Amino acid sequence: PFMEHWSELEVTAASRPVMLDNEIELVIQPGVAIYEKNAKTTYCDGDIITTTLRLLFISNQQGTPHKALQMNLSVLSELDTSVVKVWSMAESPKIGLSCKGGAYYRLSFRKGGRDKVLLSLRKALRSKAWEKRTENKNETPAPVDPSTPVTTQSPIQKKEFSTRHAGVGGILRKKTEQTKTTDAQLKEAFKDIDALMLKAKEMVDLSKSLSRMCSDQQNAELRDFMISMGIDNPVTKETAGAKYHTELAKQLSDFMEGVLPQYPGQVMPLAQVYCLYNRARGTALISPEDLYRACVLMEPLGLPIQLREFTSGVRALQPRNHSDRQFSIRIESLIDTVGPVSASIVAENFSISMTLAKEQLLLAEQEGLLCRDDSIQGLLFHKNFFLLV
Repeated sequence: PFMEHWSELEVTAASRPVMLDNEIELVIQPGVAIYEKNAKTTYCDGDIITTTLRLLFISNQQGTPHKALQMNLSVLSELDTSVVKVWSMAESPKIGLSCKGGAYYRLSFRKGGRDKVLLSLRKALRSKAWEKRTENKNETPAPVDPSTPVTTQSPIQKKEFSTRHAGVGGILRKKTEQTKTTDAQLKEAFKDIDALMLKAKEMVDLSKSLSRMCSDQQNAELRDFMISMGIDNPVTKETAGAKYHTELAKQLSDFMEGVLPQYPGQVMPLAQVYCLYNRARGTALISPEDLYRACVLMEPLGLPIQLREFTSGVRALQPRNHSDRQFSIRIESLIDTVGPVSASIVAENFSISMTLAKEQLLLAEQEGLLCRDDSIQGLLFHKNFFLLV
């Protein structure tokens, strides 16, 4: 049966896959259809995403039983590329997936990209990251005798005494050996980008251990650098290809969904979004142009977060269901408390930028809730008492 090896995939509100622990996204390819042997399925147009643990499919059409599917790479027994040779030149290139138990599926690449996906699948199958993940889950700490003094080693092992490890000289020799081991891991991991991807978890664990070793006063720069080494699957041009800005828009929308509810007014200027999002991406920085192009796509894609441009030209991100009326009512309540307000007063009380504060005051004025008092003392806003007449 088709669903024997495919199961429903959990996706975010922006239709991005929810990743597992220690899972790394490798390639995204649009325009792919799934065949069960030679028969077409209802999943005839979607994006294939390869990771170190799974093969993911996100449908771009309506009427499919599930929005997204997943297949664990551990069930694959063989990749069949010979299927492309028996088809005519007019047919789309394909990859055959032979699964354990005899099931057979084909991926048809109607917009190209077969070789890129094939290469990523082969690398993932060679690395067998799911085996390491299973080993880590099955590891359980050895029981510790309460009467035994606590040590930094786990599990506790008995070692024969040797003068080689005794005294200051022994400590220095042990530190030297640990340094050599660390250097070897770094050299192996940074040999090329593929090795780095396969050893991502080991590198993150290493960076955390090194950051813990740094004191609060010494090696502050090294500590900050090591902390920022964590890899959290940021969308890149290498993995997303032609869908880079679309996938970037989806990931940015998911990111801002967790940020804006805690932000006053739930409207954040694009310049602040750029700084915040790039900091979260670590070393995989994006350009202002890429950020803007991704934001422009949010509304056509129907994402929960959308770009807004105020009359002054200021651009910001806000939830799709955002209401200016609610913020205007908050300004009215502030005026009841402190009297006439300026942009600086609103910015200070609501912890927003001066630019956004001024825009919100002008919007409240347009709605008829406020009246302005423009004098040599500056621009102040009062409640519109004419509404009560």
